[in-house]
Amino acid sequence: MKNDYFSDEQTGFDARRKHKEKTGSVKRFFKGLLIAIGILVLFLVIVWAIIRFAFVDFYFSDVISQKQAGAFIDEAVMGRTETTVRPEIPTEPTTVYESMTYLDSECFDLSDDEKGNFVGNIMNGGKACAGSGYAYHIVEGQGIYRFVPSTEDYALVMSTDHTISFLNTFGDTYYFVDENDNALCVASRNQSMTKIADNIISAYVYDGYAYCVSSFNQIMRIDVSTGSSRIIFSAKDNQKLSFVGLANDRVFFTLTDNNKTYYLSVDYSKNSLTAESFMEPSLNDSIKYLTLENAYMYYCVKQKDGTYNLVRQKFGSSNVITLVENENFVSYVTVDSNKVFYSCLNDDKLCYNEYNMNSKEIKTMLKVSGVDKSNVPDSYHCGEYDFIIGNNVYIGSSNLTSSLGVYTQMGEKT
Repeated sequence: MKNDYFSDEQTGFDARRKHKEKTGSVKRFFKGLLIAIGILVLFLVIVWAIIRFAFVDFYFSDVISQKQAGAFIDEAVMGRTETTVRPEIPTEPTTVYESMTYLDSECFDLSDDEKGNFVGNIMNGGKACAGSGYAYHIVEGQGIYRFVPSTEDYALVMSTDHTISFLNTFGDTYYFVDENDNALCVASRNQSMTKIADNIISAYVYDGYAYCVSSFNQIMRIDVSTGSSRIIFSAKDNQKLSFVGLANDRVFFTLTDNNKTYYLSVDYSKNSLTAESFMEPSLNDSIKYLTLENAYMYYCVKQKDGTYNLVRQKFGSSNVITLVENENFVSYVTVDSNKVFYSCLNDDKLCYNEYNMNSKEIKTMLKVSGVDKSNVPDSYHCGEYDFIIGNNVYIGSSNLTSSLGVYTQMGEKT
């Protein structure tokens, strides 16, 4: 048999060809893998940019069940952090309220035309109110005065020698609380008042209903046209109730029991009324002056040095944004569009300030010196005009023209 002298060489050629083909396949695989990774990274960058700059109120910690992982993404990847940490909550509360389900922001779309006043004004006592282009305020022992910002005309529109508060206005119809009789009342311009319901301490009127705290320690919903009422929630005698705000078919309020405050809500559209918790309870005075406006909560958080930070928190979100730091706040805030109005007391000087949430600029609207810390006047925002009223102080100022009016106890402008 004749030997094939080229067989070994041919075998070497085949081995080298197969090795080359195998190496080329590996290179093509890794090249495709790198291209796929590059496309994925580009996609993630686009998604990051959209979330980071378009959805400013989106936080991963709100949607990822593992909160630590979500918070890590928010901080390390998105560059978002909670600027203020709320104080620790009691781990074993004496009373347990079930947490309410999440509400969409559409649930807080309340008509401005149906609101009787700003929630913050009501929480501060409701001595002033804006409505139909006018600024109204109450003068002790005289009644309700109407001020026309454009002409600065000033007139008494409802006379009474009773002490009244919690003013809500709808055109020439005024709802308020008569403190002498603890009654919810109504009056029209230049007419005497009529009682709607007894045993009322405070009232906020929206869309034909008054949401009240009664002298029997109840949250009530009262039809202002008929006087018919429904008890939404009842507290014990040693507890304190305070109105916070509204959503569609819901009322929000606080319940303070000794040194613990619960943040509760009731859906009054249901036959069976159950109080649910919308925020973790707080201890002592660690949180103050909570109001709910347009799906956002505004409140003051105590710091280690005893001062407070004013913060803003979207309802249903765990993220808290600091607006104003280290002040001695002495009133509930009033929110009007992108501006927050608040009072702070430094020594004996009371300042009513405006914080612009867009520019973050702080501007002092009104200030009063020689204020008694035990009897601080209340502050109110009424559209174009702001007021400081109480303890023989009646001051109003235009936040557009900076004109200043000082009013005496008798309601006369000087």
